[in-house]
This record gives sequence, C-alpha cells and structure tokens, in this order.
Amino acid sequence: GKEVMISRVIPITCSVQNIERHFPKITLHQVNPDRWQTSTPVPGFNWAYIDDLEDKSPVEIHNSVNALVDGIVDVTSKNGVTLLGVAPRADGTLPESQVEILNQLGDWMKINKTALHGTDWHSPCEAGSLRFTVKGDYLHAIDLEKPGIPEVVPGVTPEPGSVIRMLGSNKDLSWHQDGSNLVIDELPDPLPCDHAWAFRIELSGAGN
Repeated sequence: GKEVMISRVIPITCSVQNIERHFPKITLHQVNPDRWQTSTPVPGFNWAYIDDLEDKSPVEIHNSVNALVDGIVDVTSKNGVTLLGVAPRADGTLPESQVEILNQLGDWMKINKTALHGTDWHSPCEAGSLRFTVKGDYLHAIDLEKPGIPEVVPGVTPEPGSVIRMLGSNKDLSWHQDGSNLVIDELPDPLPCDHAWAFRIELSGAGN
C-alpha cells in the first residue's frame, strides 16, 4: 500500500479528538488536557446488527460488561468521555444480550457514578490496575482488578484521620501510611459490585 499523510487544519479548540475503539485495547496512556472522546460499540458486538453475534452466554455477557466498565473508567481518568454504540435489529429492537449488558452497566453506575460524573483528572492518572479521578477534596482510586488485602495505592497520602470507604459501602476502612504509599488494610465483605471497585479517599489539595 501507499503511505499517506493526513493534515489536520481545524484548530483543536474547534473540534474534539475521537479515538475509535479505545478499549478493550487501551491506546492512550496519559491524560489529554483537552477533552476528548472514544466511540465504541458494546463490547462483543459490532457497529451494526449481525445475527451470529446476537446470542451471548452469561460468561460472555459478564466479560462484555467488565470490558465496558473498565474502558469507561480508563477513558474518564484521562479526561475523556465515552460514546457507546448499540446494534439494533431491523425492527429497531435490541437483542436481549445487549439489553442485559446495559442493565448490568446501569447497576454498576448506580453504585460508582460518584467516581466518574463531574470529576476531574488526576496526575498521575493511573498506577498499575488503578485509575484516579478527583472531585473536590476527594480522590477516587478505582481498581480495575478485584482488590485484595492489603490494597496498596502508590503515591497517595490521605489527611490524618481521613475516612476511606469503598463506594457502595458505609464501612470505614482501616488504613496506614507506608512511606509515600497508602495501604488499605481491610475491604467490605461482600464487595458492593462485580467490576472496577472505587475507593473514596479524603485528601488535601487533591486536584491536578
């Protein structure tokens, strides 16, 4: 094939960068200070309806929800927004598996929306499986992997006596400081959700 060069002459202030299908394969590994978006179909599906993709097992649905949640969290932590596409049948109805995925996403959002809606980005925006967002004096450390004990949050120093909770739980979690790392010594039992667990941490000067 022939190599081509694309020239973008529209000022960035007059347009929004769009990265198609940013997840599940992450393509941006740092914060973009200018608001950007990713557009993607429901994971496991295509932009348009394909009969062979309609039926999904419970495991496939769980994996699709997990990829969707992780992707939205990652995008938000990097100052982006997610435009999600669904693939209806010819009569306009959605396949049951897509509806189930969206319902499960809604269940997760009911618990964790505080960590995403109206938040700002934090520097650094990620540490291993953790993604960070800021709202007021609170830092949200969102673990894309199931947290364990101890849960180590690198480079974070809470206020003395700060209350740390996992969203969806009223349990105050015990913690201690190990150098520059926050170490959370306990977790709610059971965990309040099935994907991307968010810790709400009180900080001084949490903003970027």
